[in-house]
Amino acid sequence: MQQNATPETDRACGLSPAKATALESLLAGSTVTETALAAGVDRSTLYRWLRDPPFLATYNGRRAEMREAAEAKLQKLQNKALEAVERALDEGDSRVALTVLRGTGLLDGKRPTYGSDDPARVAKDRRATARKQELADRNQEMIDSLSG
Repeated sequence: MQQNATPETDRACGLSPAKATALESLLAGSTVTETALAAGVDRSTLYRWLRDPPFLATYNGRRAEMREAAEAKLQKLQNKALEAVERALDEGDSRVALTVLRGTGLLDGKRPTYGSDDPARVAKDRRATARKQELADRNQEMIDSLSG
């Protein structure tokens, strides 16, 4: 995973200026249309980039970094929320504090995944998914031919 990624480090890792712009736009929450416009490319080009293992791996890595940074900030709030839960429980009202804890995912223990940040692994995962889909399609064709 890239450490302290910026548009400059993205370009140093092989991303063109247009791809680096697209990456930043996507990470900022822009739509595909807005991102394509910002990068100066057609939407179909952006969709192709999103299927390209090196670009997708960089995108996945940056999304994971953003999540980790947010989690670090939330850890500080979790301590305050736990203290508030304790006070609220002592006072008989824990709704607000529990809502904060649920929002951080602390209570359910679930952590989101974004896929690998390794281009080789992204390519391998895509091939495996394609093979699974091909097998599922073949099985459905066999079922259809037997029932038709």
